[in-house]
Amino acid sequence: TGIRFAECRISDMIVQNETRILEFTGYGKQYIVRNGMSPDAFVQMAIMTAYYNMYGRIANTYESVQTKRYKHGRTEAGRSASQAALEFMKAYNNSSLETADIISKLNSALAKHCKITRAAAGGNGVDRLAKAE
Repeated sequence: TGIRFAECRISDMIVQNETRILEFTGYGKQYIVRNGMSPDAFVQMAIMTAYYNMYGRIANTYESVQTKRYKHGRTEAGRSASQAALEFMKAYNNSSLETADIISKLNSALAKHCKITRAAAGGNGVDRLAKAE
């Protein structure tokens, strides 16, 4: 039957995937917050930088941002790939720069990410259009 076929197919797909967990214990949220950074922005920048290091280009990114402050609010798209993020990624990979310069670029990228996220949470993202009722 169709259901049995679907069960077998999904089982085959599950077996083809592999999951590994890496527990990073070097630092965590408290360290990031103590240094005046947003944990969300920090992790998003880390993911984008890893992609940049693997493929040599910045990727278009999507982060779901809650718009729950509004009645019937759902989500808005946060697009955190920015010029500031790209400048940080380039600085991060430039061994001739001082650490302070790289951290300055990181802080600028994080600030831009937070600004984009706040705008999206306020209903001012770039992907959704408000439905007038």
